[in-house]
Amino acid sequence: MNKIHAFGCSLTAQHHWSHLEHEVSIPDEDWYGITEWSKGEFSVRSYAINGGSNDMQVISYGNEVHKNNIDVDDIVIWQLTSPNRIGITKSNIEDTDCRDNGVLVDDNIYTDTPARIINISISSKLNSESLRTETGIYSTLWCLNGIKRRNTRTLAVFGWDSCFPRKDRVIQFLKENDIDCIEESILEYSHRKGHPDGDTNHPVSAGYKDFTENKLLPKLKELEWIRNRDE
Repeated sequence: MNKIHAFGCSLTAQHHWSHLEHEVSIPDEDWYGITEWSKGEFSVRSYAINGGSNDMQVISYGNEVHKNNIDVDDIVIWQLTSPNRIGITKSNIEDTDCRDNGVLVDDNIYTDTPARIINISISSKLNSESLRTETGIYSTLWCLNGIKRRNTRTLAVFGWDSCFPRKDRVIQFLKENDIDCIEESILEYSHRKGHPDGDTNHPVSAGYKDFTENKLLPKLKELEWIRNRDE
C-alpha cells in the first residue's frame, strides 16, 4: 500500500488526489475534518484547506508528526500556495468553522495551555499593503527543506504560477536542496491541455484528472516511490 499525505490549498482540496485511482468517492460534506480515502494501491490522507496558507500546512504537518500519524517512510505531496497568504489568529472564529471556509482549528502542541490555534488566510480578505510580507517565501521554502530531511519522499507541486514573482528561483532552491518537484503547475498544465476553468477560476475535474494521471503518477513512478501490490 502506498501511503500518501497531501497538503495544499483549494488546488488540492478540490480533488484530494482522488484521480490516482478510478471512481474514488470523496466526502463532500464539511471539510473541517481531514479527508481520507483508500482504494487499490493507495491510501491518501489530505489536509488541504480551501484558501489556506503555507503556514497552515506546516501546522498540520507538525501536529500529525507529533501524533505519530506520519511515518518517515510515507510519501508527502506538498502543494505550494501563495507565499503572500498569512495565517493569523482570530478569536472570534468558532471551532465549528471548517476548512471549506479557509479556516484551520488545531491544537498548539508547543504551549502549556489548551488554547486552540485558529488561522485564516487574509491575503484575499484584507487589501492592505501593511499586512503583506516578504518573509512568506523564505518560511515556506526553508520549512519545506526541513520536512524533506524527515520525509525524504516529499514531492513539491505548484498550484499556479502567478503567485511566484520568480518561480525559477523557487525551482532552483528545490533542486539545490534535493527537493523533488513537478515544475509545471496544476493550473498552467490544465490550461495547456485545453481544459477550461470552473466557476472559481480553478481547473475543472478533467483538468485535475489529467494532471494526476499524466504528471503526478508518472513522477511518483519515475522516483520509484510507489509500488504495485505484488512487489
